Formats: sequence, structure tokens, C-alpha cells
Amino acid sequence: MTNTAKSKSKSPAPSRKAKVKALFQEQGAEAAHVLGLKLKLKQSTLATWFASWRREGVKSATPKAASKPKAASKPKSTAKAKTEPKPDSKKNGNGQTAAVTA
Repeated sequence: MTNTAKSKSKSPAPSRKAKVKALFQEQGAEAAHVLGLKLKLKQSTLATWFASWRREGVKSATPKAASKPKAASKPKSTAKAKTEPKPDSKKNGNGQTAAVTA
């Protein structure tokens, strides 16, 4: 038996996205945009990728230890204000107060 299948190289060629991302990180968005268009990628695809890569850069630049501390919550008051319903009002089935007409 002979093997007619072509053997694949151990490291496949980088994808179009990988090429564009590498150029984006090295030279910026303009150079990556030109390359993406040469590789026949849509402008909307490139815009989406660039936006996510910019967000990745922002997330990695801010350390988690420097995040803002949570504000201390105020202690709840134990005394509840008593409110009496108006004499001419009555609660309907929805929990809302409706005026009673005579």
C-alpha cells in the first residue's frame, strides 16, 4: 500500500487573524488595517477585532490590586416610620392604594 496523502507540516501557516493581530501589536491599527484589506477581510471584521484587542490592552494594563474599594454600606435604621393610610383610601388587589368613591 502506498500513502498518497500529503503530510502536513508540524507548524501550520499562521491564520489571517494571527497575522493581523501581530502587526496590530507591533505597528498599530493603521498598518494592520492595510494588511487586513490586502488579505481580503471585511472592514467590519477588522473593526471588531481591533476593538477587542484594544480592550485586551486596557484590561492587562490595569492591575487588579489597584481596583477601587467598595464603599462601606450604611447601617440600616431599626426604627421604621409608621405611615397610616388615608381614611378615604383603600388598597386594591394589586397592592396599590385607590381612592374610595361613595
